[in-house]
Amino acid sequence: MCKEEVSKQLYESYLPDLEKKYKIDLRRKFHKSHKLAKVHKKVSELDIPEIDWDNLEDRCKEHFPYLSDIMARKAESHYRDLSEKFYTKKRNDHKGRTEALFDDGDWEKTYPGYYGPRGSEIIGDAISNSKLINTALKKLSAKKDITTLRGGAGAYIQRILIPEVGTRLIMEDFRMTDDEIDKARELMQNTIDIGLLLNHGEEDGDLMGVDDGMEWWWKEREAQRLQEEETEPSQSQTSIYIEASDDEKL
Repeated sequence: MCKEEVSKQLYESYLPDLEKKYKIDLRRKFHKSHKLAKVHKKVSELDIPEIDWDNLEDRCKEHFPYLSDIMARKAESHYRDLSEKFYTKKRNDHKGRTEALFDDGDWEKTYPGYYGPRGSEIIGDAISNSKLINTALKKLSAKKDITTLRGGAGAYIQRILIPEVGTRLIMEDFRMTDDEIDKARELMQNTIDIGLLLNHGEEDGDLMGVDDGMEWWWKEREAQRLQEEETEPSQSQTSIYIEASDDEKL
């Protein structure tokens, strides 16, 4: 499925079923187990620290003065620069605010790395509840700053402030200096997969049900299976079952 090698131990744990023919849902579970094994190995290799979730909101608040400086343009911001380039391009393309909001553009992924959706939610809530930040956002809107005028306060928080805080949290975790901020951004981008699988949001359901970007694939296969069952019942098994391969690749 993803054409990546899996460990012999993981493959053999599914072997009794794989030696037969197995259903789509089992293949999906196998794929998820493989992904989890990969990210756990990555956590160990990168020495990703355990997150103190109870203390995360207070850690975020320590960076609010820095966020205020970003909004007042007293401090540089990598993600603000990306935002300005994106919205300026959309304005030059004569796209309205609604069109721009639904156009993903060339954004970098803005999840805060291994902090994942859960961390993003905590950071976002802390920012949204801050009087300091809300006051600064209102000033930006009053000045008709392109980053708020075109995207709104919500987009500004999601696209600029959350990843900026995420970068600073990672710098703290790995005791990086300001000169290593690019390294922190790179690590944040490189660990998004860890965050998505291990630190999903509280409302995202069971870990094995987290969308890994292949949801479209499963929906297409299910639609195909249902169509074949309706039109050619005798041949529907070809879409329900998949032969297990002799090698150790999905």
